[in-house]
Amino acid sequence: MKILFIGHDASRTGAPILLLNLMKWIKVNTDISFDLLLLDGGQLENEFNQLSKVYYYRPQKVKRPRYLVRLLHKLLNIKQNPIEKYKFKLLQSLNDNNYDLIYGNTIVSSTAINELLSFIKNKPAIIHVHELNDLTSIFKNEFDKLIKNNVQFITVSNLTKRNLIENHNIPESIISLIYEYIDIEKVLKYKQTLINEKFVVHGSGLVQIRKGYDIFISIAKRAKTKYPEIPFQFRWIGFIPNELDFYIKNDIEQAGLNNYVHFLGSFENPYKKYAESSVFLMTSRQDPFPLVCLEHAALQKPIICFDKGTGISEFVEKDSGLVVPYMDTEAVVDALVLLFTNKELTDNFGITASKKALEYDINNQATKIVDLINKLVNN
Repeated sequence: MKILFIGHDASRTGAPILLLNLMKWIKVNTDISFDLLLLDGGQLENEFNQLSKVYYYRPQKVKRPRYLVRLLHKLLNIKQNPIEKYKFKLLQSLNDNNYDLIYGNTIVSSTAINELLSFIKNKPAIIHVHELNDLTSIFKNEFDKLIKNNVQFITVSNLTKRNLIENHNIPESIISLIYEYIDIEKVLKYKQTLINEKFVVHGSGLVQIRKGYDIFISIAKRAKTKYPEIPFQFRWIGFIPNELDFYIKNDIEQAGLNNYVHFLGSFENPYKKYAESSVFLMTSRQDPFPLVCLEHAALQKPIICFDKGTGISEFVEKDSGLVVPYMDTEAVVDALVLLFTNKELTDNFGITASKKALEYDINNQATKIVDLINKLVNN
């Protein structure tokens, strides 16, 4: 069996990391072969290239035709778009590879899937939807085509599943719910017993409005104002875009939060940093099922999150942390204080979270994905 994977980019963020880990797992644990079509590049390109042949949806460099060729085209009134020419050759090459299945990672790959299926006929396809309506709505015009092309959907939480059904009219019969996954063994190498006089509150993710980095700072301000005696430390781990760096530093300084709130940037291997936390605070406005929560849970860290906008509340429930009303920053501060003052509760939440995280190991979830692939190819 041979699969064509489609990745929306190769950035060091959740969905591309998931795809990379899935491809690694398939290579080690199955006899399935595969190639990768990237819609854009990023930091993980070298790792992807070590796993498979990588095609690019757009030309990396568009060569301008030689002068005599351009002159001949002008005389003969031949209009030639080099990007269209590249795309046609790409589709021909992919068609010649005779894939058994096309697998698109993220909703961003929907346009490419539909284009491929109009050229490569009668092939089963899967689209793995990691997004909620803030992003899926951008691609609403692609959904009817996906259904027409008999594409199967994987969603990563009940919340993402409901979004497809309620907002995009996707039949439940073509949706498979397979939760996100992490490499438990890799994460647990960094598990440690933390002895720290500070109560370290972690946030994480690409610094952007969707992740609620501004909410994180607001919560820190309220916590310091209301409970100045508690030794909180708020630390955010994740890439900081240049255009936001000034505003983050300015907010922290103007709010009097220097030495209290720290945006540390991204790390190639963040698990050692994660292990230094006391609790993970998820402030996202929209987040289907964030891996960073599973990773902290595996390290025995309780989670605080909002009750709406994120699928991770399906994991936290009432035994692995605290779920508070959406955007209720006062409730978040109270939850942090409860965990600080009740070590037994915090420890119990962490222990339960780590046990539950085992269910989301890549060995469990990737097996479900491969089972679906086999079912579609052999149907």
